[in-house]
Amino acid sequence: MTAYAHTHPDRPQSEWEPLETHSHEVAVLAELFCGGFAPGFGRALGWLHDAGKYQPAFQQYILHDSEAYDETRPRGVQHSIVGALFAAPSGPVIGRLLASPIAAHHGALKDRAGLSAKLQTANGLLADAVRGGMPVETLRAVFPQNTPTWARDQKACGLGTRMLFSALVDADMLATEAWDKGHARERAAIPLQMLADALERHLQGKREQSNHFEGRSSILARIRAEVSDACYDAADMNPGAFRLTVPTGGGKTLSGLRFAIRHALLHDLQRIIVVIPYTSILEQTVRTYRAIFDPIAQDAVIEHHSSVDPSGESQQHRQACENWDAPIVVTTTVQFFESLFSNRPAALRHCMPITSGHAASCIASRTALCCSMRFRLFH
Repeated sequence: MTAYAHTHPDRPQSEWEPLETHSHEVAVLAELFCGGFAPGFGRALGWLHDAGKYQPAFQQYILHDSEAYDETRPRGVQHSIVGALFAAPSGPVIGRLLASPIAAHHGALKDRAGLSAKLQTANGLLADAVRGGMPVETLRAVFPQNTPTWARDQKACGLGTRMLFSALVDADMLATEAWDKGHARERAAIPLQMLADALERHLQGKREQSNHFEGRSSILARIRAEVSDACYDAADMNPGAFRLTVPTGGGKTLSGLRFAIRHALLHDLQRIIVVIPYTSILEQTVRTYRAIFDPIAQDAVIEHHSSVDPSGESQQHRQACENWDAPIVVTTTVQFFESLFSNRPAALRHCMPITSGHAASCIASRTALCCSMRFRLFH
């Protein structure tokens, strides 16, 4: 019998999604998302995450058989824990890096003690899945062979686990959404170079206007230009932490962005995230950015904070806020740190776009990150 990942009461059985198809698609996406910092782990997570759906009880449940409900499990048949049970014995580090995101992908990440306790309460479910046709040898073949170097550091390992979780959750949600709607989500493929060119044209226009200024206005325009050029030149520096301290009115908003875009282009970064503590300043910053970029690329800038009115945003913008899939993201400090340190799927979908990249002694970023007010620029 075919095992299914998703069914729909209004669709014929021929249009239901086979579990093998779903697992493959999630594996491809997850590996794409986390291949730069943990090669092989995305593939394993994708193939293993829904292994519990091979349980006969789950297949009965998904086929809308009311008798399949287990009264001891009020929310239906557990399935997330089965892949974690299968992955856990693969090694003290690799097993935990796989088991933790898999067990939590429909719930919340747990610490080691919480994960261990959850695994112990699920005895018998793995055997049920194997009896139901779970392809044991196929799933064993996808286990990664090498432990990422960042996993040797305790703090980096915590962040790395969140990144793996983020990659799995985002891949699972995108693949499920594509099956449900019949097509994959359209991405805003906006090159950073196009935004860099637009910013340079805007700044050049402002400088030409400033040539007609006199007195204090002329002096201020010259100082702003010097700050902007210094930021542009500093973008050549190796990735690290930078501080730009400029008085009010000195042009930090565009000078910091100019640094970030050029730094991203020079160091193969994928997006810019601007983190601002106050929504009033954030909204002003977004208006400035959109005035430059909207004419050439709608939704190049996404604004994500609690005060945004979803009814006033495009569908693409609302979707981009789910996983920060845009070249420039402007968000609040609260939203940013929730995205790094939460243990819930919705918030942690943003973790991987913030931090995904190559790993060393700590997790390196594929993001040029601007933190206002003083624009601390991190890699």
